Amino acid sequence: MSLSHGRPCLAISGPPVVTDQVLQAMHQPSSNIYASSIERMVLATGLFGLGWAGIATGLGLEVIDHGNRSGIDLMRLEAA
Repeated sequence: MSLSHGRPCLAISGPPVVTDQVLQAMHQPSSNIYASSIERMVLATGLFGLGWAGIATGLGLEVIDHGNRSGIDLMRLEAA
């Protein structure tokens, strides 16, 4: 009985190769979350997002549920 599944993979320790695009994204300043009022609306999609939507609802935030297997519907977002 073979326990091999998929392609063979060389797993060695050490830092991964980080592309320039990822490094540039990491070196952008973060937004100041204290500069303006906090949004009162949460967009939720997928199981992870819908789990957090339950917490947001408990905090009194409005949740726009975009379903389990779909992306954010921009037309629905603009209407909200």
